[in-house]
Amino acid sequence: MSDPTDDSVVAFFTGYEAAWPLLRRALDLDPGYTQAHFNLGNSLTMQALMISGRGGDPREQIAQADATLAKAVALNSASADFWDQRGVVRTLAAAYRYQGGEDPLPEVAEALKHFDAALQRNPSMPQAMVHKAE
Repeated sequence: MSDPTDDSVVAFFTGYEAAWPLLRRALDLDPGYTQAHFNLGNSLTMQALMISGRGGDPREQIAQADATLAKAVALNSASADFWDQRGVVRTLAAAYRYQGGEDPLPEVAEALKHFDAALQRNPSMPQAMVHKAE
């Protein structure tokens, strides 16, 4: 994994942050724009990873990412990608809970439900298979 303090990694994550005002504006104009919810959720997930990699507390970003991705799923429950990304966020939440000495199993159970939902919608989705196996 890349060093989260490396300048190229910081620039990569800064690109995600630069998109937030545009994504939020898109959602202000069209709250039903599922791809904007998905993209914002992904960028918040990336920010959580960056914060965690630097030893910070990513719980706020994890909660925001999960809530944003939940909206995407509610608007388009047929999307395997949306379900898979929610599973990724729950996995990140489980890892953070484990690092903090908390029980990660509730988050793991949620992640597995989301990965299963993704695979129900697309049984040959390789990333959902890999994410579930991890």
